[in-house]
Order: sequence, then C-alpha cells, then structure tokens
Amino acid sequence: ADPQKGGLPVADIRVQCPADLAAFVFAEQKAIQWHRVAEYQMLALTLIAERVLQACPTGIVDPILEVDARSQGLRFKGEVTCADLALARHVTLLVSAHNPGADELGTELSTAFRDQFFTVATVNEADSETSGMAAVLSGAHQAMSEAA
Repeated sequence: ADPQKGGLPVADIRVQCPADLAAFVFAEQKAIQWHRVAEYQMLALTLIAERVLQACPTGIVDPILEVDARSQGLRFKGEVTCADLALARHVTLLVSAHNPGADELGTELSTAFRDQFFTVATVNEADSETSGMAAVLSGAHQAMSEAA
C-alpha cells in the first residue's frame, strides 16, 4: 500500500495483527486491494464480507446466503448485477483466437446471459471470412460515429 496515503507494508501489518487472527487474515489467498474509487471500495467490502462469512462455522451463517467465491448473494442496495442486465436483441461477441483470455470471458458472459440471446464466436483474423466481418463491423462503427 502507498505509505503517502496512509498505507502500510504487509510486513508491518503482520507484526500488528493479533496472533489468534493471523492465520485467517494472512491465509494463502490473493489479497483484496483497496482503491480510492467508491465502486471498487464497494467491491472490496463485498469480497471481504464473503471471505469472513466463508470462514464462519457452518451453523452461524444463514444457509440461504449460500456464499461462495462467485456468488452474488451479497450486494449493496441498488447495486447492478448481471442478473439485472437484459439484452434488447441478439448479440454475438467475436473473440480473437489470438487473445488467450477472451474466450474465457466470453464463456463467463454467456453463462451470465444464459436466458438471453447471446453467443460467442472465436475468430481467426487470418481467415478471409473474418476479415470480411471485420470490414463490415468497421463500416458499421464508422456509420454509427457519423450518425452521432
């Protein structure tokens, strides 16, 4: 963390942490970063709350919450989630075969929009068909920009 903004190095935090909490606080999990942007702070607080609830003995947490790493059981009032989003028409997301994480993201989005018209197509830019599609999309983007 940035010391100029009140942050401490992790080593100092470990020293100050009570011994009975150290195993939980410094478990081998990825640290949750704190940001100055309000929306990211809300996400960080949600992730912290989920981890705390996951660590609670089974009988303490209401089973209705079903808290897991990808749950949307915990959220702030008025927060928008994927469940709140709706597509007005069919959408096809083109992902590059040369972009390693794009297909995984496409699959995640497809799962989030499972009840709607959403498909993912992996494309290889070397294909002539894909080049034609890129030209069509580029032309559509240009037309939309000119209309705006």
